[in-house]
Amino acid sequence: MTTFIIATAALTVLVLGLLTRPFIFRRGQAAAVDMGRLNASILRDEIAALEREHASGALTAEEFAAARDDVHRRLIDDAGTATPAAARTTRPRWTVIPVVLLLPLVAGAIYAKLGTPAAVTGIAPQAAAGQPDVNKMVANLAAKLEAEPNNPKGWAMLGRSYKVMGRFNDAAAAFERIGPALEESADWLAEYADTLAMTTGGKLAGKPEAFALKALKLDPEHLLALMLAGSAAAERGDNKTAITYLQHALSKVPDESEDAGFLKNALAELRSRSGEAPLVEAPAAAPSATAKAEATTAPAAATQRSIALAIGIAPALKADAAGKTLFVIARAPGERMPLAVIKRGTEGLPATITLDDSASLNANRPLSSVPAIEIEARVSASGTPQSAPGDLFGIVQVRDANQSALAVQIDQRRQ
Repeated sequence: MTTFIIATAALTVLVLGLLTRPFIFRRGQAAAVDMGRLNASILRDEIAALEREHASGALTAEEFAAARDDVHRRLIDDAGTATPAAARTTRPRWTVIPVVLLLPLVAGAIYAKLGTPAAVTGIAPQAAAGQPDVNKMVANLAAKLEAEPNNPKGWAMLGRSYKVMGRFNDAAAAFERIGPALEESADWLAEYADTLAMTTGGKLAGKPEAFALKALKLDPEHLLALMLAGSAAAERGDNKTAITYLQHALSKVPDESEDAGFLKNALAELRSRSGEAPLVEAPAAAPSATAKAEATTAPAAATQRSIALAIGIAPALKADAAGKTLFVIARAPGERMPLAVIKRGTEGLPATITLDDSASLNANRPLSSVPAIEIEARVSASGTPQSAPGDLFGIVQVRDANQSALAVQIDQRRQ
């Protein structure tokens, strides 16, 4: 930025110098024209011409005398009125000063209006939480689709874009514009169902569940549709159906993924509600070195661990979090598989959430068995625990097993 300012100032001074030089360094009229002498020279030439004509006989003596007297009178008149032209030495300061002052100001105003000041400062312009280019691209896509509405793939792309941006009502409207082709795609039906749920604060009853079930008719293995259908069944208290859908979904995700952690936690809660015995995972053939180290330092199994998390969010990101899903995820450092997961809505942020052993995904390895943990508070743009671009998050490390209170600030956006 400093280099730009120096270069701009130097160019401005150069231009001003070139423009004002004729005013400042005006040359005086060193040899001002003397009109009297010029006229006298002309009249002498006229007398000489008259004398030649008289000598040749072209003029009589009377004609010559009259013409000569007339020339003499003109010479006397010019001598009495003609004075040398005074050289102008006045400098037009009232022209120079406005040019010097106004030129830089006008040039700066034009650059601020039509140029790119952000390129100088290195700070990209932000609108709607830091996404000026994305907003422009989405707006261009929307305009193109309005001109050419018979484009199902384009409307689906626009719906996904609005969804990532948190504009759920606009996203739902875009999916509706897909038309009859919507009923032929399990992906579009599931995404539409998820978007509709976002517009109602995460509630799946009604149209969201209906579209999720339509997606499963087209593709019984569709992961998002399975998760939505299971969540909808759990919402209305049909735990058995919810367990069926979510167990099927669990079989389709990697065991150490965040989706698996979320599904295991949800299934454990559903089985507890319905009175079913929780599934006990088969023990590993041999404990890992990490597990052995934790076993030697872990507190007794009867000791419950509870951490009060004061979860805040940066003011610039709060609007983007509205209507989305908050996940609080605890992991052992260096591991991907969560130890515990809590899912909440973002209403009421900032808020205090208690993370304890009841949120543990594996009863054989509760939160209290790991002294050092990493806690991530994440606002999911998609509504699922799987990390995705556009998610808002904050991460803290817990080194002390006895720490019972902690602040987590959501102040970053995943690119």
